[in-house]
Amino acid sequence: MGVELFANQLDAILESGVNVHGQDATTGPTPLHVACQYGNVHAAAMLLHYGADANGVVKNHDKLMPSPLSLACRHNHIDVMQLLLDHGASWAMADDDGNSLLHVCIASQSQDALLYLLDVATSSGVNSSYSILDYRNHEDETPLHVAVKFGYVDAVRALLRYGASIDAEDSQGRTPLVLSIMENQVECAQLLQTQSHGVHAHVEEQKQDEEESGGDDNTAVHDESSLEQLQSYLFQVLAHTKGSDELSHAVYQFVSHAQRQIRALTNDLQVERFASSYSGA
Repeated sequence: MGVELFANQLDAILESGVNVHGQDATTGPTPLHVACQYGNVHAAAMLLHYGADANGVVKNHDKLMPSPLSLACRHNHIDVMQLLLDHGASWAMADDDGNSLLHVCIASQSQDALLYLLDVATSSGVNSSYSILDYRNHEDETPLHVAVKFGYVDAVRALLRYGASIDAEDSQGRTPLVLSIMENQVECAQLLQTQSHGVHAHVEEQKQDEEESGGDDNTAVHDESSLEQLQSYLFQVLAHTKGSDELSHAVYQFVSHAQRQIRALTNDLQVERFASSYSGA
């Protein structure tokens, strides 16, 4: 009832000829921006019906405000995103920092919005037209760079699954893998290293292997071996990377720290098992 009453009131206001492009205090958002930010799909649909621009560009003083679609992405409003795209909202619009829709989803950790965009982009052929998977912001960062920088593991997995480039370099010559080392993002680095060797890990199979082979001790040994392989691979990459001396030092620190963590975990597990077997004797 409340939604119906609101819709009738809004319809009456819009029917009266109010300016659907009007800004709050001349420098603020339009009604469509507000509807998209708060996920009010009914209001957004009516505003679009009465002529609101799905690609409405608004400036707040000298700064470009996010587009309606960017706001919907940022706040994970899938139904509003679909509505805007159906009304011609552009994939190609970027913010003042050059961030694309995927960059925005990742920075705000809007996983549902990210997966929706990736699915629509690949199924509709949008990625072929705009290369949104590897679109670069003003720092030459692809969405994968940003996901790695924030340690957003789920986004890294999704981007890799949809074919994001692991070889793209940012403005400082860093690939996502090198950046993961610099930012000490261990899990991201392992995912990227696995991808670089063309191996697609299957979590359920790994769990089954762990159960059949004795579990955590063998896993720890495997993880340490993987780190050594990662270290070797990284030094090959760094030979062709700017500032390789500084990065080499970071690699040593990263791998050494991770190895210490694995060994400490292994020792703790052994102590727990000994204590458990002793108490049960």
